[in-house]
Amino acid sequence: MDVEIRTYELRQDGRLEPLSILPISYYGGVCPNVGDTLCCDHFAEGSRFYSVQRRHFIAVGATHGWAIITRRIEAAQQHLTVYDAWNADTAFWNEVDEREREEELQAMQKSVKSPKTAPPKNAKRSSKPKRPLRK
Repeated sequence: MDVEIRTYELRQDGRLEPLSILPISYYGGVCPNVGDTLCCDHFAEGSRFYSVQRRHFIAVGATHGWAIITRRIEAAQQHLTVYDAWNADTAFWNEVDEREREEELQAMQKSVKSPKTAPPKNAKRSSKPKRPLRK
């Protein structure tokens, strides 16, 4: 079983609101640390920014993983700049990947359409001189 990371938002009244349960592989095998900023559009409607306040490793019975305690934060200019740059880079690289896939597909289609032709009947097989027969 993969290690789970359960993310909670600490509300004003002190209660914890569950945001997500994801395998650690979702985060690249690394558990978010205190002070990290999470920008996740899957936590709530639209993009939200969260600051990691605490993290707890929990092991109860067969279940184990990290409980990440976050606070929702207002988007500072730096957060928005990083978020916009990430999205622009993602769009750029997705376009590059799409073009490369199209080029590969066209190359495969071209190779399938042009069958290999046999050499002309009078073509020489080798440019090496023939050996004389021994008697």
